[in-house]
Amino acid sequence: MLNGHPAAETGERDRLPPPDSSEATTLPDARVVTTSDWRVADRLVARHVLVGGLGHAWSGSDEKYPYNDSRAPDATALLGAFVRHALQ
Repeated sequence: MLNGHPAAETGERDRLPPPDSSEATTLPDARVVTTSDWRVADRLVARHVLVGGLGHAWSGSDEKYPYNDSRAPDATALLGAFVRHALQ
């Protein structure tokens, strides 16, 4: 669980360990995006991005499709940034 993060070995599998860092950002449209990171040493192993008011949708994509929201943040860009950062 949690890509080998040592705090995940506490035995409580239904709850995440506290993040190593967390930051909340308010976007121009008043959405609050909270990003929480878990690291092992200096390596990013997990990231959780919570977009207030998003519901069950993919943000930053074409709204003509179900479960898509065109407003920021761009979830595909967030995923790409995580992968790039995690592989460093």
